[in-house]
Amino acid sequence: MTRTAHDLQRSIVPFISYNPGATMPMDDQLKREIGLLADKTQILIDEFEQINVHVALIGEPGVGKSSLVNAIVGKKIAEIGATRETTRTAQPVPYAEVEGLVFWDLPGCGTPNHPRETYIDDQKLLTNYDLFILVTEKRVRQGDEWLYRRLHTEAGKPLFVVRTHFDQVVDELDEDEARQHITEDIWKQLNETFEPHVYFVALKGRNNYDLGRLVEDLVESLQGLKRDRAALAVAPLTEDLLRKKRQAAEKIVSNYAILAAANAFNPVPGFDVSVDVGVLALMANKVVAAYGISDEQLNRTTRRRIAATTMTTIRNLAKPVTAYLAREGILVILRRLGTNIATRSAAKWVPLVGQAVASYVGYKLTISFGTSLIDDCESVVKAVAQVLHVAETGGERTA
Repeated sequence: MTRTAHDLQRSIVPFISYNPGATMPMDDQLKREIGLLADKTQILIDEFEQINVHVALIGEPGVGKSSLVNAIVGKKIAEIGATRETTRTAQPVPYAEVEGLVFWDLPGCGTPNHPRETYIDDQKLLTNYDLFILVTEKRVRQGDEWLYRRLHTEAGKPLFVVRTHFDQVVDELDEDEARQHITEDIWKQLNETFEPHVYFVALKGRNNYDLGRLVEDLVESLQGLKRDRAALAVAPLTEDLLRKKRQAAEKIVSNYAILAAANAFNPVPGFDVSVDVGVLALMANKVVAAYGISDEQLNRTTRRRIAATTMTTIRNLAKPVTAYLAREGILVILRRLGTNIATRSAAKWVPLVGQAVASYVGYKLTISFGTSLIDDCESVVKAVAQVLHVAETGGERTA
């Protein structure tokens, strides 16, 4: 629960518990307190949504940077081969931005356009980026070797090494042998005293090797709100990532519950609970987008070469979640959730009536609505992952 959520309970519950027979002046006082909390919460929401995690990609063209970006976020946001070599400054990978997560393709280091001596300052590497990913396929480019060593000692930021196309190596060597051989080779290239962990990925086929662990460590390397921002943006490839995504989504729900509680003037048709349906719709869109199951995101997911029947199955699986996004569906869900909440609240606070109870019940109703949405999103994500796994391992024909 967020700090403002605790503040709301501290404000409302004492009023209700210790002011039986509350009158309109008490409601006015409570309204002011809730209004202040709502203003504070809106500021927190705005600040969070303005936060971006900037990820710098190091590596020559053709090593799989765009494919890696797509794999990290779980959808096609970067066109394959879209990274550039001749730019004078870092460029965002075309379309490679989701809410809160921006990938930047750094220009080659040690070229006539980008001499080593001024590269770090020219590209503002020590100030503009939150973490760095060195992507390599075979050998690390000489300029990138130098850049890695400098960043390791000067940046004070997380620095990851990713070896792509690992499946091609495993076709020829034992996996453990290949890992050891490649890791030792990369250590020698970068300066073996560092001995960085090397993540092995294969961005096509059934086995992604270390991709899940890589994304887990990317998120874990960040602090505070940036960690939450990244957790909401990346693909839920593992149970740990799904857990972090849920924790971040629950904070969204808590914040929007404060905003919903502040509006005690629009009772939902069918029961006497005040809640702002518009706030719920906005919250639901944020949560659904975090799980990658909005219509636009599903369109990107289903660009993968899978059968039309599988695409239809995925869309059908996601339908229960779409009910949370439209006013009519929201009202149906609220009526289902609100009956029990309103009944329990009325039994506890009889004979108190008024906006105090309405606001608190609206808050609790929004929390219940958001929790139900998160549960359904998790179920959809797991079901879609299973369908894609079956499709990709079953050799079905593509559309």
